Amino acid sequence: MASLITSSVLIPFAAGILPAIIWLWFWLKEDREHPEPKRLIALTFIFGMLAVFVALGLEYSLHLLARGLTIMTIRNGIIFTISLAFIEEVVKYFAARRALKSKNFDEPIDAVMYLIIASLGFAAMENVFFLISTFKDGGITIGFLTGNMRFLGANLLHSVTSAIVGISIAFSYYRKKTIKITYLGIGVILATLLHTVFNFYIIKLSGQGRSNMNIFLGLWIFTIIIILAFEKVKRIKIKQTKLEQ
Repeated sequence: MASLITSSVLIPFAAGILPAIIWLWFWLKEDREHPEPKRLIALTFIFGMLAVFVALGLEYSLHLLARGLTIMTIRNGIIFTISLAFIEEVVKYFAARRALKSKNFDEPIDAVMYLIIASLGFAAMENVFFLISTFKDGGITIGFLTGNMRFLGANLLHSVTSAIVGISIAFSYYRKKTIKITYLGIGVILATLLHTVFNFYIIKLSGQGRSNMNIFLGLWIFTIIIILAFEKVKRIKIKQTKLEQ
């Protein structure tokens, strides 16, 4: 019984959480000069994990809505795919919102960090659900192979798309409220579009039995762009300080 629980739950849980922790360590290094409080990092990560349940509820409701529509093609169409991506980007943002409202949100780069932390919590729990099913159906070997693919894909995707939202918030850090709302909206739209493209091509290529490596390569390119954007975001506070002097 104990071995059954270990193989069906504990191993998938560890295999789902560990890659997200590794990515978390990677991204936290980008803010090592002014690190965020460990407690708030942990809470934001946990909120990201819990956000998966909210997303699942909303996505299930969307499935029911699509089922009831007379135009059934929407269920597999681009509008439906966009809607799923939008739901996930919004719930990840709200998972980070407590941190964004705290006194520790005191510089533009923090917005990027908290969004990424929440997204990795989200990706971790999503990985766990996915791997529980995979370990059950395909065994430990297939489970770990799948885990490696999600390390390259899902964890990276959620980090990149949430980073886009965080960067948008960062660029409006010193602006008035209406500008902040506009930038946030633009960030969510851009993140949703990228998320949609990824999901759409994953579904398309999987259905054709083709490799997804080109998509992963595209994600790595976006990751490099995000890292470069990090440096630009860091300079926002420096410029603002000079203007105030």
